[in-house]
Amino acid sequence: MSDHPGEGSSSKRQRTISEQLQESMVAASPPKFISIGDIMNAAKGVTNMVLAHEIALDEDFRLEKQPESKLHKTVKSTVQQAFWDVLKEDLSGEIKIYDKALVLLQEIKENLLGLLMPHQTPTRQQIEEVLDMELIEQQADKGTLDFLHYGKFILGIMTKLCAPIRDEKMQELAAEENVIKLYRGILDALQLMHMDFANFTIQAFRPEIQRQSIEYEKQKFKDFLATQEDGLQYTREWLLRNIKPDTYPEGASQRTINNMTLVSAYLELLEWKDENVFPETLLMDQHRFLALRELSEKIELVAAVILVVSASVQTASVSSTDFRKTLKQHTFDIVGNDYTMRNLENNLKILAAKIKSDVQEEIKKSNLPDVSPTAEDLLVRGIEDLFRKENRIRVLIRMRIREFLTTVLSSSTASPVKMPPGLNLVQEELTELTGRFNRLVSYNKSVFGDYYSEIIEKACNATKSN
Repeated sequence: MSDHPGEGSSSKRQRTISEQLQESMVAASPPKFISIGDIMNAAKGVTNMVLAHEIALDEDFRLEKQPESKLHKTVKSTVQQAFWDVLKEDLSGEIKIYDKALVLLQEIKENLLGLLMPHQTPTRQQIEEVLDMELIEQQADKGTLDFLHYGKFILGIMTKLCAPIRDEKMQELAAEENVIKLYRGILDALQLMHMDFANFTIQAFRPEIQRQSIEYEKQKFKDFLATQEDGLQYTREWLLRNIKPDTYPEGASQRTINNMTLVSAYLELLEWKDENVFPETLLMDQHRFLALRELSEKIELVAAVILVVSASVQTASVSSTDFRKTLKQHTFDIVGNDYTMRNLENNLKILAAKIKSDVQEEIKKSNLPDVSPTAEDLLVRGIEDLFRKENRIRVLIRMRIREFLTTVLSSSTASPVKMPPGLNLVQEELTELTGRFNRLVSYNKSVFGDYYSEIIEKACNATKSN
């Protein structure tokens, strides 16, 4: 046998498992993984704009294993089982065949190295020294290869590298003496570890990814505009609708006008009319803005329901915090979980009946006189009428939400903002809405702010000249 891996019979041992199994009509191989280096390079180069955009905006972004179709899962399971069956047969015969075992070790070695950060030099050296494939091949040729020993070494390295959440799995594998089960478990655990490390790296590099993503999107949009006769048509229409001179302070600077116009334009997205075409500069986040529109409407409805009940049934028990929390929960359960304008009218009728029952039960529990039929009728009709967006209570709540968001978007500091009257019970949801909305707006302005300013200033100058 040649001493060089690329020569003679040893060349077969360097081919991928897939190639070997294709030759034997068993097409299966251990899974492939993306390395930490790949993730870091992607973070620096922003090779995928959509992925970088998602990472930059979604603080909870995580790479997850994608679900497989039943057919794909069955086929994958079948061919992988065939691989392990062949490996078991190779290692259990009187004359052991190590070809597939060697390639398996090589791929596991590469995947272990792929988990290491650049500064983990000692661990890298240890892996290279122990998993010396040339030495292992010589052991295989002499029949002295201890495949289980190398599995235990690999498991020891993995135990040092894995996240605490994987400790139980590592302990389970440490007690495994069946070599096939051990290596199957190693490959399964490696797949989870690569996902863990990738998500850790994404979090660590988020600021860099965000910065690079902004610059990358700026350039890509500039390239897009160069191919269009007017690539800002709908963006311009959106901004021009929100230039409102009557609302600007006397003698306001152009910067103030720009900022006030943008705040108004962004707030329009929370009441976006579906017949309007979404601005070009917002298309990548259209689903996010529309999701926030829905969340804003749910908050508005919950707060409006609580006000209707308080106004219709003026008793201390019904006005208690605990009972108001019950109203909030029932409103979200009935209206929020199945929220569409098409279903809203019917769901509000169901909600009105439920809250009427809740009020009766609360009154009875408190040993208070029954609510008058007139008050109950006012309660039911008040809740059912919340179907109309122009309902005066909904308009009042909407205005308070908008004023709150305007204060946050207009502020140049992170100072706390007072919760509007009547919205304390939905403070958690309103805070979530505000945080998500503000983060989205800030990112969008960072990418497209220059275009927005140019459009607004041009329109203002045209007005002055007329």
